Amino acid sequence: MGGVSTYPDPSDPSGTIERIAQVDAEKEALELRLKHWSIADIAEIQHCSIPTVRSRIERAIQDRIPEETRVAIRKMEGDRLDRLERFQWLIIESGATTLAEKQDAVATMLRIKERRARMFGLDMPVKLDVKYSDTMDQEIEALMMQLAPPLGSEADTTIDE
Repeated sequence: MGGVSTYPDPSDPSGTIERIAQVDAEKEALELRLKHWSIADIAEIQHCSIPTVRSRIERAIQDRIPEETRVAIRKMEGDRLDRLERFQWLIIESGATTLAEKQDAVATMLRIKERRARMFGLDMPVKLDVKYSDTMDQEIEALMMQLAPPLGSEADTTIDE
């Protein structure tokens, strides 16, 4: 996981205990989620907010478990989002639902799609592999020389008479 670490400074001895507590909370949140506990229930158990639980689970998935387990967890979550999305489509397509219910279902579908995009990294900026080439600078310099003669040359002098 790139970017700024959310953990205490490892060189700070008092931060070590806090880091262990964070890792334990992440592990517990992930284990409960794998047992199909809801995010809200996990938040209640851990005495924290729902976004905190989501962050803990995401960090646990990305940082501490083998790739094949991460793939399985993402598949489980993807399947869950698929079920939720199908349910919302049933509400939208039903003739028995009101316009307000259909609008709520559309709003819920948008949140499901946003969650899916975050989970699968669809919103992540594209990483570019930029390689510096001194050759390009030399070519640009040669072209600039062709367009404008160097300072002090005959073409550079002006006649002000």
